[in-house]
Amino acid sequence: MVIGLEVHVELHTETKLFCACPNRFGAEPNTLVCPVCLGLPGTLPSLNKKAIDLHLRAARALGCKIQSFSKFDRKNYFYPDIPKNFQTSQYDLPLAYKGWLELSPGRVIGITRIHLEEDTGKSTHLAVGKGTNLEPSRLGRSDRTHLDYNRAGVPLLEIVSEPDMRLAEEAYQYVDKLRELMLWLGISDCRMEQGSLRCDANVSLRPRGQAELGVKTEIKNMNSLRSIREAIESERTRQIQVLESGGVIVQETRGWDESSNSTISMRSKEEAQDYRYFPEPDLPSLVFSEQNVQQVDAELPELPAARRERYGKQFGLDQVTLEYLTAEAYYGDFFEQTVALGADAGEVAKWMSNTVSRLSNECGIELKASKLTPISLKELLKLIDSGEVGAKSGQRVLEVLFTEGGEAGTVTDRLGLRQMSSSDSLKPILISVIESNQPIVQQFKEGKEKALNVLVGKVMKETRGAANPGLTKTMLEELIGAPN
Repeated sequence: MVIGLEVHVELHTETKLFCACPNRFGAEPNTLVCPVCLGLPGTLPSLNKKAIDLHLRAARALGCKIQSFSKFDRKNYFYPDIPKNFQTSQYDLPLAYKGWLELSPGRVIGITRIHLEEDTGKSTHLAVGKGTNLEPSRLGRSDRTHLDYNRAGVPLLEIVSEPDMRLAEEAYQYVDKLRELMLWLGISDCRMEQGSLRCDANVSLRPRGQAELGVKTEIKNMNSLRSIREAIESERTRQIQVLESGGVIVQETRGWDESSNSTISMRSKEEAQDYRYFPEPDLPSLVFSEQNVQQVDAELPELPAARRERYGKQFGLDQVTLEYLTAEAYYGDFFEQTVALGADAGEVAKWMSNTVSRLSNECGIELKASKLTPISLKELLKLIDSGEVGAKSGQRVLEVLFTEGGEAGTVTDRLGLRQMSSSDSLKPILISVIESNQPIVQQFKEGKEKALNVLVGKVMKETRGAANPGLTKTMLEELIGAPN
């Protein structure tokens, strides 16, 4: 199998690519539109500089070369989601070309080009279901189609890979790594469920050892990383069955249907000449000097792979923890700030990758949007290290710090979770527990060590978990005396 991917990434800009309409997801249909993005006669585009800046940032992070001279082109096709009947894109002179992405040490996937274009509107196909209710459907089975042009004109990067992948798992990893990098650089929110990151896969088969590529099919409508992997595997199986039965693979576009776990033919695949590309007359060309490129390079932050390598050497963290801390730049920044305040790096990493990660998933709140701060996490870890807060109680404190904020010590006291670590305050309680549980005390004296754990549990119940378990156990042994 030979796989090449086309990944589309919506850029995180305030406005659209060629007009001042807001670039925002989730608004009421057709409320973020104007004469320019609706393609009304007599309108002229005005290029968004921020989109160009983000394009250059992504391209250099992926090792791409930058064209000194680039331009926009009109890609002509007629479909309801293109109100102008052409898409402003880039054809023969894309801004960036010849890049690469490393999946793992020694496994590099080439990037053919990265070009900038405007996104299309969104078509929602509906069919009449039970009664008169409209239900989501496919175009061929629909009774009506709703068109929303809020997305029309949103700046979109198209990242085209070389046909270098051979496994569906590699395609999964490639898109996952790209997503990580785009998030890291602040280029896009990469929400596949919202369409801000989309992927088309070109898949072909050839006999093992043959250099010539087979006939490819393009797969669309994959809305998750999992569906990318499953769709490619399904198409691989389908093509094998066609070829082994004596059939011929037809170059076409196929859609991924999760309900049937199969790809479905949509249309014959267009060629470049079908789009009648020609230079966009209403936009100026883009000209970049070596100095422009050097400035972009100088402003790039430390990239995820480099940070993982540094954390591994500096802090000795395991690979799973490293992956979490570099999933987004903010995670690593939060980690380093907490360590800089004096917290142990291993403990910070453990609590972030375990408890903080769990809370984020359960609450649906990203760490960046939470109320947790590096100083409050550092204070909590200090309380746990000193024995004033138990590890289990520390998780309850962290839940409050994450959702409500505050100081670790204040929250601990408010919840009544500060441990009793003074022998003077614990002694009267221990004596009372010993006196009221003589049968259990006798069992311990007779050599049954588990009896001591029962007494520790009773002390914890008496103090509502506030007693320091280690100190409690030591003092009980001293007060009762050694077993016979």
